Amino acid sequence: MMRICRLTTRLLGPTSGAADPVPGRTAVAQHAWAAMTLVELMLSVAIASAVLGVLVLVSASLRAGIGEDRTRQVLLTLHDALATYRQTHETDPAGHTHEVIKLLFEDAATAPILESLSRDRTQGADVVRDGYGRPVRYLPPPPTAHARATSSPPVPTAASATPPQTSPT
Repeated sequence: MMRICRLTTRLLGPTSGAADPVPGRTAVAQHAWAAMTLVELMLSVAIASAVLGVLVLVSASLRAGIGEDRTRQVLLTLHDALATYRQTHETDPAGHTHEVIKLLFEDAATAPILESLSRDRTQGADVVRDGYGRPVRYLPPPPTAHARATSSPPVPTAASATPPQTSPT
């Protein structure tokens, strides 16, 4: 032990002019007194990791909130554009999503409404993305009650036809 004390004293050099809190302590003891203990180190790491964990949770919730707000804004804008198209043309737009988006962006009545939206052109098709970066799809509305009443009733198939009931006599 004495060798380690002498070696450390040689490597560290003489102590500074500061008074030693415990008189008579060697240079090794003075150096150990100035370092962090294992408990202090573990506590510092635990506090730093807790702060980082809270920051990650807060940033994730902020990102989700921004994505929801952006999605709501995109859907309301598209809803307004579709309502304007219906009023102007008295019909719903027909076609696949990319065709309807192109039609809405090129229509004189709906183009000013869609100015705030950006559209991507992926593989030659127009795509509007929600707040999370997913493409928005257009689902045409179901037929109205009037359209269903004027269409012919479904023809029963052999599997759905019920055999005639016979009464026992």
